[in-house]
Amino acid sequence: MEVLLSGFIAPVLFGSVATRCARVTVELLVFVWSARRARRVEARALSRL
Repeated sequence: MEVLLSGFIAPVLFGSVATRCARVTVELLVFVWSARRARRVEARALSRL
């Protein structure tokens, strides 16, 4: 019974960790992309001035 339980819990835990890591990675990429985009917009605005 314990073996069955650990065999079921382990993939669930690892799965949640993997999804959390993936989500953090995606959020980081989006943050970096939006920051770059904002910087580009700032540069464009400065060049207009």
